[in-house]
This record gives sequence, C-alpha cells and structure tokens, in this order.
Amino acid sequence: MRIVHTEASCGWGGQEIRILSEAAGMLDRGHDVRLLCSPRAPIFDAARRYGITVHSLPIDRKSLTGVMAIRGWLLENKPDVINTHSSTDSWLSAFATKTLSSAIPIVRTRHISAAVPKNLMTRWLAATQVIIIHRRQVIVNE
Repeated sequence: MRIVHTEASCGWGGQEIRILSEAAGMLDRGHDVRLLCSPRAPIFDAARRYGITVHSLPIDRKSLTGVMAIRGWLLENKPDVINTHSSTDSWLSAFATKTLSSAIPIVRTRHISAAVPKNLMTRWLAATQVIIIHRRQVIVNE
C-alpha cells in the first residue's frame, strides 16, 4: 500500500515522534510510506534518520500555495491513502483531494483531546475524511 503522512507542524514532540514511529512500522510491514512536511520542520531531518522518504512542501500554513503543492504531489505520486496529523495539513489535503478526478481516502489522526468544533466548515472537513481517530475513540464521518 502507498501511504503518505502529512504534518504541518514545525514543532518537535510526541506527535512528531508518533508519526515517525508509525511510519517506520508501516515500512517494516512492506508498505511504501512517504512524509510531506515543511522543510523548516524538525521532522524533516528526523524522517531521514528513521529511513522514511520525506518531501518538503510549503504546508506549514493554510494557503492556496499549500493546497496546490499537495495536489501536485498527489497527482504525481498517487498514494492509496493520506494520513493527516495536524489541522492545517488536514485542511490542505481535504481541499487538494476535492480537486482530483479520483478520490484518495484521508485518515485524520488527532493528537489532542480538545473538543472538535461543531461548525459548518469542520463538518465539511469531517465529511471529506474516511475516519477520524480521536484518542481511543474512533469516529467515522460524523
């Protein structure tokens, strides 16, 4: 399976370590795993140490540039699934996939326990994603 993880955060901590650990585990199971992140993010260099192929894209902010960068990467690489990890890359990936002729499923892994906002845009975002993982609770297209 061709799996792409996205991470917009330019920080370093448990979330980034978990992304790398999961990606490495998927690699060990024979999957083709890639990571999309900002070249400024510490996870960019760390991914290489984990043996994960990493691509730098301008996705650390919500912008049309970020949407188009992800869209271009998806068209060129055609992954089977996208696993997003931060709010920003979730939005960018959702908008990018909506412009493609064939859908790519999105798995949204939330790393925080804050409540999900209940507004129209967040409902749209949830509807674009196959599954949302929130702590130990799995919410499918709520």
